[in-house]
Amino acid sequence: MGQKRGEMLAKLPAVIHPEMRLTVAQAMQLTGRGRSKFFDDVKAGKLPQPERDGPQFVRFRAGDLIDAMNAKAGA
Repeated sequence: MGQKRGEMLAKLPAVIHPEMRLTVAQAMQLTGRGRSKFFDDVKAGKLPQPERDGPQFVRFRAGDLIDAMNAKAGA
């Protein structure tokens, strides 16, 4: 049987393009943070704010997350 939609949105694809929009679960997986730490870092400005396209459609731009992690690693 095929995967459920929620399972598909929680897994990272094999190749990540910088313009790709990631769900919260995918963004947490990419950064290696749990939910609380992830949102603490977003609130503190260590990670970028999500883009919103409607009240319930929240996505993080992959390139912004990668840039933020690279900046932290280089600091």
